Amino acid sequence: MLNAEETGNLPLPVLAHIIGDIPDGTPPPPQPQKPPFIVLAGDILESKTHYQGGRKITVQRITPIDLPTPALPEAEIISAAPVAEESIETAADETLDAGFLHIGASVYVPEDGPPRSF
Repeated sequence: MLNAEETGNLPLPVLAHIIGDIPDGTPPPPQPQKPPFIVLAGDILESKTHYQGGRKITVQRITPIDLPTPALPEAEIISAAPVAEESIETAADETLDAGFLHIGASVYVPEDGPPRSF
């Protein structure tokens, strides 16, 4: 048991605070329907129909659709700590004289855990 002098040194308990709104269980409004995807008969290159579990499944190979090329994400600039940058510059100066730099790594992928590199 703690006496009165020892309990005076204990920190006060931290109160929990709720951030944001508490959901009341009301489901969100339904999403607007997507427009139907219609393939013209002339664009179907191959069609196969399978029957499984009382359902009719049709797989069609169609002519490729012209899609815009996806925008590449901008390269993220990683800034190292000033001490690390100085170390990198010093290493670069030393290796320029050598004319050759070899870097290697071993990556182990165990079945029961995440990949590890050494």
